[in-house]
Formats: sequence, structure tokens, C-alpha cells
Amino acid sequence: MQRRDRPRGAAAAGPAVSPAVTLSTPELTKGLTRLVPLQLPQLAVGLIGPGGGTLRLPAAGLTLRVPAGAVRALTLFSVTAVPGSMIAYDFQPHGARFAVPLKLEQDLRASAWVKDPAMTPRVGYFADPGLLNLLLNTAQVSEWQSTVVDRGAGRLVADVHHFSGYMVSSGRTSR
Repeated sequence: MQRRDRPRGAAAAGPAVSPAVTLSTPELTKGLTRLVPLQLPQLAVGLIGPGGGTLRLPAAGLTLRVPAGAVRALTLFSVTAVPGSMIAYDFQPHGARFAVPLKLEQDLRASAWVKDPAMTPRVGYFADPGLLNLLLNTAQVSEWQSTVVDRGAGRLVADVHHFSGYMVSSGRTSR
């Protein structure tokens, strides 16, 4: 069962929060889709050190913020937006864990969310690209990340504690 919390004092139109959850078995979920599919993978690469940094994929609506203290040494980061309709990304270096969670920010204004803003998108972790079905726009996720949806700004922000693959779910399971 999905929790939908609001911070104290937040209006109903404000942020919708879903907590971080590790699943005992992967859950099949419907991916949130882009209004205009990406024809090609989108890639951003950068060297980020202990002071932090940012990677952006403007065509995909993604910003990855690496806060100060997340890594101890200069690290080569990369993010690739998976081509197609589903909002999904491959992050590297695979297996990297962070001392301070990174912030994944996704613009929702170019997604199916604009047609159904009552949906509660959330960010899910998938361990391998083979867990994505790009034809059906589904994914098998093994973790749900703490996700805040700012409905007024049309974006979501999720904590990222480690790397591999992340996708944005429509908040609906696929059964």
C-alpha cells in the first residue's frame, strides 16, 4: 500500500511525499511516460568531487544534484536517459554508494502527469536494464525512493543513495 503524506502545514496542492521502501521481491509498475518520446539516448558526463556538482539532461527534464560530501574523491559521473516514452535513466558508476543522498529532479510538465495530475509519480530503482519493458512501459523495481512531488512547480525530487537504474513510475502497479 502506498502512503501519501504531506508535510505539516502543507496545502493539498503542495508536495506529495512517498517514503523510501526496499521490497522483498521486485514489483512490476507502470512507467510514467513522456508526451514526446526520446528518439535517441541522452547523455551527461562530469567529474564531481567532494564539493559537489550538478549534471543536467535538459531534453529529458532531468537534473542530478550531487551535494557536498556525497563522494570523497573526484568521481566520473554519467547519466543516460533511456530512449523511448518511459522516463528511465542509467547512472554510473554502477554500484557507487553515497555518504549524502543525491537529489534526482524530474520535470513532469512534459509527461503524462499533465493529463492526470492526480497521479502520484514516484522514483523506483531497477538493478538491471533488462528489468525495463520499453514496449509496455513497465519496470520491475526493487526499491522505491523517497519522492516529493511539487504539483505547483510540476516536478518531483527523489533521494538517490546508490547508483544503477532509476525510473519514474506513474504510481500504478501493473497487474
